Amino acid sequence: MITLRGYQLDIAVQMPPELKNTGIRGLLGNYNDDDSDDLVSSSGQTVDPSSNEETIYYNFGETCESTIIITTGQRNSSRQKAASHFVPLLRIG
Repeated sequence: MITLRGYQLDIAVQMPPELKNTGIRGLLGNYNDDDSDDLVSSSGQTVDPSSNEETIYYNFGETCESTIIITTGQRNSSRQKAASHFVPLLRIG
């Protein structure tokens, strides 16, 4: 389910219980009730889930970067990096 709340996009993912502990891996975790292996960067580095938001963002989030296209009727091929002072609001769990 995807919900837009003001300028925030909330995404909720549900999976059937029979898929738990079957080797599923991904950006949202591994679906194995082990928080310690959920934040694995694209290079294989594990980030401690108790790290601060900035560490999680830069050492995990940016490594999982993807292109997201939102159709607005206009094309824009330029991509901007987050400002160096940007610290996102993250809620995990």
